[in-house]
Amino acid sequence: MAEDLRLRKTYQALEEAFKALMEEKTFEDLTVKELCDRALTSTATFYNHFSDKYDFLYFICKRMNERYIQQKLPEIRSVSPEEFLHELLAFALGFVETNQMFVSKLSTTYMLFPTFYKMAAEVSAVTAGHLRSLQQRGVRLNGEPEVLAEMLHGAVARSVNWWLAESRAMSSEDLAAKLEPPLRSMLFSL
Repeated sequence: MAEDLRLRKTYQALEEAFKALMEEKTFEDLTVKELCDRALTSTATFYNHFSDKYDFLYFICKRMNERYIQQKLPEIRSVSPEEFLHELLAFALGFVETNQMFVSKLSTTYMLFPTFYKMAAEVSAVTAGHLRSLQQRGVRLNGEPEVLAEMLHGAVARSVNWWLAESRAMSSEDLAAKLEPPLRSMLFSL
């Protein structure tokens, strides 16, 4: 139990130090040594748990994603295709807004999509489950739920990247409204 508590405290200190450093510099400029110095953790401890800063980035993103999924994903209880898309886009854009500084910093690097790509399988599986549920209730899909879930996540991820690159020239609600019609056509035979 003491080991678990120490480990949790180490992870928390590293995460807080990482977020503070990300406000000051880019991920590429961040070093493991300065991360450990800020977290008051030795580099040996860091390397006992992570192979490098990229592995640590994946860990941080996974923790953020898990926290957000635990909070929000169960809320998607769509009955219709329209509700499903609306709720899913609200979930995805809500994640971006909840983690705005972090996602914005990473979106300017090549790290955002490889990092979140590793975590997409969990969200895609849940999305495929929702699509199967809709299909079982008589909604006609334009393909297999698993394939459509992957296509949907790719389209949303690229759209979010574009939105961030455009310095969020429109609100998340406007972006969702623009995405819903083509995504609906891609997913459903209505």
